[in-house]
Amino acid sequence: MPAAKEEAVVSMTKAAEEAVTHFSSTDISVSVDGTWQRRGFSSKNGVVTVLTNLGKHQANKVIDTDIRTTYCHTCPQKNRDNVKLSTITEDHCCAVNHQESAGKMEADGAVACFKRSKAKYGVQYTKYLGDGDSKAFTNVNRTQIYDKPIVKEECTGHVQKRMGKAIMNAVAEHKSEKFIVDANGQQLKKKVANPSRGEKCYSGIGGVNRLTKKAIMSIQGH
Repeated sequence: MPAAKEEAVVSMTKAAEEAVTHFSSTDISVSVDGTWQRRGFSSKNGVVTVLTNLGKHQANKVIDTDIRTTYCHTCPQKNRDNVKLSTITEDHCCAVNHQESAGKMEADGAVACFKRSKAKYGVQYTKYLGDGDSKAFTNVNRTQIYDKPIVKEECTGHVQKRMGKAIMNAVAEHKSEKFIVDANGQQLKKKVANPSRGEKCYSGIGGVNRLTKKAIMSIQGH
């Protein structure tokens, strides 16, 4: 384990140096994301990872990690009727370093990584690339860690994903509704169509000549 930690420190320090060279500055761009041992924000363990954000075709590498846990394997042993066990657990180093909800692990871990960037590598993470659906950036920005603002960058992949999901939800929501349109395809505020005027009645907003899967994918691509 010590050897692995030492190698990790060497690797992450090198990654920080590469980022400084790439940006020609100690103000660098990073990507931040959190993951949990279990889904649904009920996990006792979580990890926040910070990577260098050098660009799409560059070798982006891990620059820092922060592990959060609300559970210690040794603490519960204190109450057991075992003299030897009690002696071992009396002065142990408790693993718990997070007291709040599992959902807040990402936000707290991100702040911790940003706060030690100067001491660790002599850099500032002034550009933040996140998935857009977490409170981590808001928490980091509110803390005012540096003497300059942190700029939020959007991940196009996550924007595409959210866009597609929102459109699919809209299609499902309006599935049973009736829409009347004129010959030019403009929606009319009436409940009965007049075919002689070229008016048509549609059920929902999905289907042929409307929001098909192919059309939604095209919108996502743009």
